[in-house]
Amino acid sequence: MLGFKISKENIVAFIVCVFTIFSILDAPILLRLSLYLFSLLGLFFLYGSKQTIYDGFVNYYPYLVFTLICSLSFCLIFDFNSNSELSRSPQIENILAMFLMFIFLVNLQHHYKYIMNCLIIIMSFFLCFSLPIHYFYYESNLLSATFFFTNMDVQSLATKTTLGLFLSILLPYCIYRFKNNLNPINFFIVILFCVAIFYTFSRSATILAAVSIFLILILGGREYFKSLLFIFISLIALSITFQISPTKYNLLKIESYKQVVNNYTYESQDINKTFSPNSARWEYIIKSFDGFKEKPIFGHGFGQFRYNSAKYDSDGNHTRSPVTHNDYAQILYEQGLVGFISFIFLFLFNFYRLKNSININKDQEIVMLSQLILIALSLNTINLFDHPIFWILMALTLPKKIKVMKNK
Repeated sequence: MLGFKISKENIVAFIVCVFTIFSILDAPILLRLSLYLFSLLGLFFLYGSKQTIYDGFVNYYPYLVFTLICSLSFCLIFDFNSNSELSRSPQIENILAMFLMFIFLVNLQHHYKYIMNCLIIIMSFFLCFSLPIHYFYYESNLLSATFFFTNMDVQSLATKTTLGLFLSILLPYCIYRFKNNLNPINFFIVILFCVAIFYTFSRSATILAAVSIFLILILGGREYFKSLLFIFISLIALSITFQISPTKYNLLKIESYKQVVNNYTYESQDINKTFSPNSARWEYIIKSFDGFKEKPIFGHGFGQFRYNSAKYDSDGNHTRSPVTHNDYAQILYEQGLVGFISFIFLFLFNFYRLKNSININKDQEIVMLSQLILIALSLNTINLFDHPIFWILMALTLPKKIKVMKNK
């Protein structure tokens, strides 16, 4: 199914895929760290040389610049003589570790199709047993991002949003597979992903999934029309069969959340408050823009939003330190215009390389461009720029410079 051939590059690519998936699922930190090290060592074994590192710094300089801005921003505010935490969220060590992996990972970009197929097949197997377990055994509609290493009762609701967004970003490639081969397996995978996204009960993921289908239709045109029409009719039929409506969606979300978070007052809360100016997320975004106006050039320093937004109870005990749930707002607050422009340039850099690459066919370019846009949109609802999936997906949608030069 994967066209798997025993080769060093395929083995390393497979390990990278497993690391990517476990970075999303709620797996033990030791397992994730081990997979990162195996991935990095495998990439270093394949491509490790002074020339590779030099090329990584020179040919992908926007990523080096952004990493340096984050590092310098952190060093300027970190007090080594105090009890300051090294690992505030976002985590500087994550960015440094992933940039190191990024330098070598761009050399696997020619394995894009293989890696995407691996990710989709592994996630399909996971969803095939995860969805029934949640629905029948755990008696909860909510699809969490646990790989059953930990108790589902202590799952973070943030992980299911990350899972939903990741599935939405993979969805264009699922549709691409179905378009090229209209068979029951590829159709099942597309529907499985759509159902799984629905059962994360993440509005952000649901909206992003709809945008992904729309992007494929706009960018792919009539070549995708037949497959997209078949998918659309199937999803409409499923909605009618199970009587899915916005009201029922809200009720299912409420019931699942009540069980998982063990909060039986959840049903009295405004289910649509997230999208209103009265929501906590809106409050964080307003605070980030207010902070940006105070220090517009270099910002307040890496990780400072969470530190400056700490919440305390009536007794003065620390309860939580929220993030913005929006990378653009957080970068504006912490790194100012310098960091924000550097971050936006990463997407422009990838877009330029995609449009000028000769070794990527039109179909693959459409999928990669769709995924690049979806990554950019997803950062409006979540913090991912220190997460492995951001760096891995950006590496996979970035053609090597030699391909661009051949085009010229």
